[in-house]
Amino acid sequence: MINVLVMLFFNLMIGLLMGLTPYYSKRDIPFGVTLPETDEAKTVMAHQKKSYLIINLFLSLLIGLGIVMYGLFQNTIDLERLMFFSVLGLFIQLIVSMGVYLTKYKQLKTFKKGLTIDGLKQQKMVIDLSFRDEKLIFPTGYLVAVNLAFVLLTVVLTVSQYQHIPESFVTKWDMNMNPVIMTDKTWKSVLAIPAFQLFLTLVMGISNQSYLKGKQRIDMKNTEESIARNKKFRKQSSLLNFVLSLLVQLLMMMLQLSIIFQQITPQTLMVASLIFTVAILGIVLWFSLYYGQGGDRLKKVNVSKEAPVKIDESASFDDDDHWKLGMFYFNQEDPSFWVEKRMGLGMTFNFAKWQSWAFLIGVIIIPIGIAFLMM
Repeated sequence: MINVLVMLFFNLMIGLLMGLTPYYSKRDIPFGVTLPETDEAKTVMAHQKKSYLIINLFLSLLIGLGIVMYGLFQNTIDLERLMFFSVLGLFIQLIVSMGVYLTKYKQLKTFKKGLTIDGLKQQKMVIDLSFRDEKLIFPTGYLVAVNLAFVLLTVVLTVSQYQHIPESFVTKWDMNMNPVIMTDKTWKSVLAIPAFQLFLTLVMGISNQSYLKGKQRIDMKNTEESIARNKKFRKQSSLLNFVLSLLVQLLMMMLQLSIIFQQITPQTLMVASLIFTVAILGIVLWFSLYYGQGGDRLKKVNVSKEAPVKIDESASFDDDDHWKLGMFYFNQEDPSFWVEKRMGLGMTFNFAKWQSWAFLIGVIIIPIGIAFLMM
């Protein structure tokens, strides 16, 4: 029954995180649509956010109830079937949530067309010229160095103890912790996990730089305060990125000790993985609700009057036309590679740049290649 409760918890957590997404996104861009700060628009936004949250929570509760009912009516729980139902439930949650998002995106686009004001078109983009020259983020060099230290430690341990590694080891278990796939000991198989650690280091380093290089979106009505919020958000996001990278590296080292050296039992590894996952989800949820996208939810910030600010007369504040479905930024005239997300936290790509596609393809292909090393 413990396994059923664990699956229930994760389904509810995913539903909560997805449902709260509009609340920690930019206040004036719900579901990827830029709206004016009028009472009418605020009322509509509040209703759409609330209904999105309720639908996601209800769906996750419904899926969770199905998982619990399955556990109650089974004398012996088939863990593989339980996992299948949980993954299926998560897939359904994602599909339905995306469908609800697109529905609300279209509704808000229609609502926006019916507005008689043109205030959005009159506003201009505010650019802080100084933030990229300031030390806003946790130094990427330090992040990479610390992560590389974990990689080096794993490699040194593996190489020095290579002769003591069993000639074959388990690389896949079933849900009852019975061995399913055995892999022969080779240099490429024992160094596959360090290779993945190295890949994660690269991804985390690039992600960290995005908080420094990403284009800012500033509120023109409260320029100094908005810049201060954005700077604090980027600094803390970078620090969060560093902390998460360490947690993942620790988990990868435990995985190496469990699979290759068999110093940690699969059961212990599973418990540790659950603890790490809960910790990461909890940290991300707290951070999202406390800071919000671009620091939008911060209640108090120290405002500096010295930051040089410039109004770019060629840039419209309302750039919805460049956001496909409110999620994918595509602007060939914008030199920016990174831009702030409209739905959720962090940065996304300018998909008009070929580098964006190259990065995405690499993120998909490289882990698959590393996985083949374990076979």
